[in-house]
Amino acid sequence: MKVDRRLVALCGSERRLRVLAVLANAFRPVTGYRVSLVGGVPVSKAYDELRRLEKSGLIGRSGPSGWVLLDPDLGSLLRKRIRAVWWKDWFDRVDRRERADRMFPDRLRATPRPRFSKDPGWTPRHPSLYKRNPRKDEALTEMGLRPSKHA
Repeated sequence: MKVDRRLVALCGSERRLRVLAVLANAFRPVTGYRVSLVGGVPVSKAYDELRRLEKSGLIGRSGPSGWVLLDPDLGSLLRKRIRAVWWKDWFDRVDRRERADRMFPDRLRATPRPRFSKDPGWTPRHPSLYKRNPRKDEALTEMGLRPSKHA
């Protein structure tokens, strides 16, 4: 993990910055061992930093073995400048995004069609405004959605 020297000066040491960066990027409580692995800090030094940061009030314990960053402003600053994420957590986030992307067409299909109170012989005043690009219909068909009925 490459670190910014300005952030090192802000935090006091590179080791402390690495520990804080891991906690800032975690979306659930993190064990000290995982902090050491993700941050590239020796295990004993990671626990020393965690205890020191806990005494200062920047981090706290969540449950028997997890650590969390208590200051949201510090977390947002570090997340903007450093990305330190365990590979499994990274892929969990990717899986969540992919599931949400797959659910979007399903929500579109489930949307009820609007009902218009038009008689069957109705035609618009300016039909050219109602023409749809055929490529859009092809894209809708590929997604499994209905294409336009009027050409």
